[in-house]
Amino acid sequence: MTHLMGRRHISLDHKFILLSLKTPAGLPVLNDYLADKSYIEGYVPSQADVAVFEAISGPPPADLCHALRWYNHIKSYEKEKASLPGVKTSSYL
Repeated sequence: MTHLMGRRHISLDHKFILLSLKTPAGLPVLNDYLADKSYIEGYVPSQADVAVFEAISGPPPADLCHALRWYNHIKSYEKEKASLPGVKTSSYL
């Protein structure tokens, strides 16, 4: 756990999120993680977002509003996905 500007911030590895998506509880885990974040890692879209995006079969249901917001945002980067920073880790699926 780290502290950012006085707030407690829990770092959750995107590999854990990818593994969670293999279970029925996976999307709620993703939704909870994204409650106060725009991206899976850091402050810009990355290959971690691409890997998680590709692990989801389609848009999350509306009641998972944070995951749905993130999904629609990452979907808007369709043409830029390959050029986003980082290393895609879909091999963890």
